[in-house]
Amino acid sequence: MSYLSKKNLERHYISVKEKDELINFLLQHFNLDLSEYSEASVRRRFTKILQDFKVKTASALIEKLLTLENGKDHFLSLFTVNVTELFRDPSFYANIRTSILPKLKHLPEINIWSAGCSSGEEIMSLAIVLYEEGLLQKTRILGSDISPKVIKEAQDNVYKLRNLKAYKQAYLQAGGKRDLDDYIITTGEHISFENFLRDKVSFRQLNLLDTMFYSRFNLILCRNVLIYFNASLQNKIIDHFRLALTEDGVLGLGSKESILFYKQREWFQEVDVENKIYRRIK
Repeated sequence: MSYLSKKNLERHYISVKEKDELINFLLQHFNLDLSEYSEASVRRRFTKILQDFKVKTASALIEKLLTLENGKDHFLSLFTVNVTELFRDPSFYANIRTSILPKLKHLPEINIWSAGCSSGEEIMSLAIVLYEEGLLQKTRILGSDISPKVIKEAQDNVYKLRNLKAYKQAYLQAGGKRDLDDYIITTGEHISFENFLRDKVSFRQLNLLDTMFYSRFNLILCRNVLIYFNASLQNKIIDHFRLALTEDGVLGLGSKESILFYKQREWFQEVDVENKIYRRIK
């Protein structure tokens, strides 16, 4: 991701008034509610989008968005922060492998939801771990993201070949039992994942709070997403996850996130403080 220089941020950083103008427009025209996102995060992203569109005011950006055939999707592709990689935070996957998956082995079926999955590299990391632990065949993994652009990338299963050496190292640190090359196909400057992994994964464009699930999940991952929301929205989302989890279901958050802010945090038990893994107990 490219960021504005300090000089440009000082010159064009969007005002609170213009931020509110854009939030009202997005709600009224796109049914997109950003009112409970972190103010600092929203203003940074709006400022970046102004630069992307080469405009300097909220009104000018609104005019641009109204002229686009898919203005909402285009806005979301620019607004969302999509940073992901294979086996990001290897110790997280190592803990899932050694502490969480053994307790799921007795189940006839395992359901997993990765919320805010971006283009899917971290889901595929989990699929590899499940395969190596002999659990992939009875697992269904749903990946969701609000951005249609990254969901399409995930569905297309074509990724730029970058940092493969680092990915292989992270895979081994996560307790990898084979060779990462066993799971990927390299074609020129791109890689894709083998079909035996992909067959158990589906991707859908979803808003975290707009979807209620009739089935429950044994494991929900939502890593490095909550940091962009204010405390009120974080509480709503954690409560949504709690309702979507099975009894004793597990929630995995990002390294800079926690449930300390959650009003009913006694409903969760800490499994791994360092890797922010929690078990639903109520």
